[in-house]
Amino acid sequence: MKAYFLLLLSFFISTSCLKNDKLQVVANLPDVIDECSGMEFISNTMYLALNDSGGKSIIYLCDINKGVVAELHSDQWNNVDWEDMAVIKNGSITNIYIADTGNNYNKRKDLVIYEASIKNIEQLSGKVELNAVAHPFHYEDQDEFPPKKKERLFDAESLIVLNNNFYIFTRNRSKDFNGKTSVYTFPISTIPQKAKKLTEIEICNDKDDCQVTAADVFKTKIALLTYDKVIILTDYDRDFKEYQVTEYKLDHFSQKEAISFINDSELFIADEENKHSDGNIYRFDL
Repeated sequence: MKAYFLLLLSFFISTSCLKNDKLQVVANLPDVIDECSGMEFISNTMYLALNDSGGKSIIYLCDINKGVVAELHSDQWNNVDWEDMAVIKNGSITNIYIADTGNNYNKRKDLVIYEASIKNIEQLSGKVELNAVAHPFHYEDQDEFPPKKKERLFDAESLIVLNNNFYIFTRNRSKDFNGKTSVYTFPISTIPQKAKKLTEIEICNDKDDCQVTAADVFKTKIALLTYDKVIILTDYDRDFKEYQVTEYKLDHFSQKEAISFINDSELFIADEENKHSDGNIYRFDL
């Protein structure tokens, strides 16, 4: 996938400027976060980040100005293919959810979301050992591992938490790409769960730029990310039978796989490091 992406990016770089007035570079990601696939800001300057498959099983606590300030470890989690994260803060307690849901070839049977609780996270430093629990799951409508290429709809790089339930937005890798992401949900539980398919949301029909790579939620807004777009969902109900979609074109094609709300109208977006991108955090105003 990496070689394919670099070839694709070489084409887009001739028509797309990697610096523009829609995205403001806020900071470079630390060198150890070279394949950032999940990021959540816990304050205006501090954030958590992780690498995807091939990276260490570490959550990095970072400061925009200082870089990495703490490394979070746990014997209970393993980075098979970490692809997103969600954070819920309740007073001094921060709950972190790690989506080990990367499934490029649609053949995994060990999909899981890890959860760890941290007290006074802003005060951490150095190496920190955490206790974690696992929330294993499978998709209710997947019967083959892998399915036929035209039915490879079970990769996922996007996770949010709402009302004590996980919501997953899939990355469509089907041969006959139809521009849609599937929405699945299941309750937070250590008992293996069956992820229920709620609906399909049409993003766009360009396979190169309509695959959902990250998600975040703030109050009543959900943000979905692609390599060159932010999709905002509003006015949705619990089962996503009703929703409104607003698309924002970034005019900046890079391997963006992490997004985090700062407030109701500002988002931070991160892309992976490669020869065409330094691995940056960008500010985007809705």
